[in-house]
Amino acid sequence: MDVAPTLATVDSLGLDRRLARWLVLANLVMLAFLAGLATLALQGSYRTHAQRAQATSENLATTLQQTIASELAQVDLALLNVRTSLRRSGQTSESTDPVVEAVLADQMRVLPVLDSLRIADASGLVRHGPGVAGAPVNMSNRLVFQRARDEASDSLQVSEPLQARISRKWVIAVVRRLERPDGSFDGVVYATLAVDHFQQILGAMDLGPQDAVTLRSTSLQLIARHSPLAAAQPVPVGNAVVSAELAAAVRANPASGSFMSVTPVDKVERLTAYRQVKPYPLMVLVGLGTEDFFSPWHEQRAQLLGLLLALTLAMAGGSVIALRSARRQTAASRALLAEARRSETLLRVACDGIHVLDRSGALVRCSDSFATMLDQAPRAMPGRNVRSWEAVMTDTELAERLRGIQVGETQRFETRHRRRDGSLIEVEVQSRAAEIDGRELIYCAARDITERKQMQAELAESAQRIRDLYDQAPCGYHSLDANGVFVHVNATSAAWLGLPASELIGQRRITDFFTDEGRDAFALNFPLLQATGRVQDLEFDLLSANGARRRVQISATAIYDDQGRFLMSRSVVHDITPLQEAQALRLAAVQLQAENRNLQASSRVQQAFLNNLSHELRTPLNAVLGLSRLLRSGTVAPGSPKHEEFLDLIGRSGQQLLGLIDTILQYSRAEAGKLPLLPERTELTSLVAELQAVFEEQLQARQQVLQVSIAPAVQSVMLDPLRLKQVLATYLANAIKFSPDQGVLQLRAQRDGDRGLRIEVEDHGIGIAGSDLSRIFMPFRQLSEGTAKRYAGVGIGLALARRIIESQGGSVGVRSREGQGSVFHLVLPDVV
Repeated sequence: MDVAPTLATVDSLGLDRRLARWLVLANLVMLAFLAGLATLALQGSYRTHAQRAQATSENLATTLQQTIASELAQVDLALLNVRTSLRRSGQTSESTDPVVEAVLADQMRVLPVLDSLRIADASGLVRHGPGVAGAPVNMSNRLVFQRARDEASDSLQVSEPLQARISRKWVIAVVRRLERPDGSFDGVVYATLAVDHFQQILGAMDLGPQDAVTLRSTSLQLIARHSPLAAAQPVPVGNAVVSAELAAAVRANPASGSFMSVTPVDKVERLTAYRQVKPYPLMVLVGLGTEDFFSPWHEQRAQLLGLLLALTLAMAGGSVIALRSARRQTAASRALLAEARRSETLLRVACDGIHVLDRSGALVRCSDSFATMLDQAPRAMPGRNVRSWEAVMTDTELAERLRGIQVGETQRFETRHRRRDGSLIEVEVQSRAAEIDGRELIYCAARDITERKQMQAELAESAQRIRDLYDQAPCGYHSLDANGVFVHVNATSAAWLGLPASELIGQRRITDFFTDEGRDAFALNFPLLQATGRVQDLEFDLLSANGARRRVQISATAIYDDQGRFLMSRSVVHDITPLQEAQALRLAAVQLQAENRNLQASSRVQQAFLNNLSHELRTPLNAVLGLSRLLRSGTVAPGSPKHEEFLDLIGRSGQQLLGLIDTILQYSRAEAGKLPLLPERTELTSLVAELQAVFEEQLQARQQVLQVSIAPAVQSVMLDPLRLKQVLATYLANAIKFSPDQGVLQLRAQRDGDRGLRIEVEDHGIGIAGSDLSRIFMPFRQLSEGTAKRYAGVGIGLALARRIIESQGGSVGVRSREGQGSVFHLVLPDVV
């Protein structure tokens, strides 16, 4: 049996099996390699697109955050200015002084973006500001008012979006607490910003077709939203429907973050960055539509997947052909050449500009993407030297770089390449030297970073604009370290201090520019800032290096590290010198007007007193003169009853004149502080009995009864009996005068406190109107013209009584109801 063919067949079958296994293994390895390369390329490209989208959205969110924070800071400054003005002028939320409306109007002119600026009192009633002249508006049921009322901390309150009750607009309310001098709640000063204003800010941003910017409260209620799609799908203010991804991101990090989700409002997938507008309960969101931003990456992925599929099919077919033609060298060579061509195709469709150079800089091979990057035909590229497209390095520098790359070493650098039309593009090149078949080649991957460079330039320009806003702001900004040394300072503060920023930062303390009083206040408040994180409305006199002086108001917050250690302050300085001067002028004008009114009123009162005094003196004097003439003429016979009656009338009129003159002289001495006091131990019962005897005739004439009640604890007191009689006589005379006939009068004496004496005289006469109670003890005053004509007196009896009692450290007072009577009292301390 000839076994040679059989053995040959067996060997052939074994060779075919081994070849098949190797072909399958090689195909799998090649596919895995190519799939890995494609995956890496796609992942790198995706990360690049995602990072670019995230950076863009975060930069836009940061810019929008700073814009809105700046607006709210200006509104807060207006509220603080109103509160400071009210404190200095002594006004409260319930004041009716026009100065309050003037202060609100001034701040509205300074900050025209405000929809309104108003003041509500402690009950929530809106009392001052535009639009309050109509029906009363009460905001006590507003949550933002309740927080300002119930929280003792002096913090700014910002509301959720709400509909204003005066303008009926959707607004955001910004509220500051007002306090009385004793620290109690006095209402709020608040400003409203229309939601339409925020809509205008968002609408000014340049967005793509599917992009969106949103302003929400930290409770995720919608305030304003802008998107090119929003016109077809409007969203109501206050809407709190958000994606689960946003809710989860805010719970994890309320301050800032980013996420990708489908927006519930318009069902568009976006990559969104959010920032809290610190320190306010607001949040800005900037979302970029992924369909627009990642469309180039999707196209690239489709191309690579198609190419991998084609390559897989081609390799499978080639393997089948190679297996069937294992003994035919020509067919195997063609398969190898086909696979090489496919590898070349994969090189040509690479995303980055792949090119291979020799040590002289001559181009050996390149991808189609590299030729496209230089706007060249791929077939015209091989053999060209790197000098033809390199636009930055000189020939010498190029030669040194080509020689300097060692085999196995990777270098990365940025440069510029020149395109066929002469334009330049920014590129990032990664190069690596390798030795193949004894030949050293340099493999390079070039990536076009022109767009990235442009974005960096725009970011730098934006940063410069922000720096310019910081430096040229109308108020001063600075930061201090834990020792009070300047860390940052803007140009406005540096100008006020009279030194350039370079001579302040790290070299000077802020106390170098304070007065002694200011240094003491700084030493007291700077530790407070470090401990609590905030100080507000501190006023200092600032002395610049050139001697100029200005009054400033400083508010600051603290910045801490992750361990809670104080790093620096963030301070805002306002020059309040012009405001103080204007307020001083306004206050002086108001005081001058008040003094003028007081002088006019005093003049009228004194004129009325002189007229009344003239009448009171003339009446008894006319009686004395008339009766004297009758007696002298002999008309009335001496010794007759009429003669005696006239003499008695002359005597009483003279006593009346003497009493008027004596009262005026005593008031003059009391005003000059020369009224003598002679205290002695006095029996109050005896003193009152003497007064009863004096007024007995008047009481009987009008059939009036005086009831006396003296507590045992005050029977014996240490005081000036003459002065007490004088005061009680005034009280009793008025009670008799203004009570009806047959009326009942009461005099009560009792202890006041431990050693005080309180005496009350009560009548049931005509009483006193409430509007007259405040002036009843004022000199030269009578209640009304009609009363003055009906009842005698010159209007200084009660004023003299008040002077007598107050000179002994006591007090007087009255309570009364018109038509029902009055109760006059006096209190003398330390007499029992």
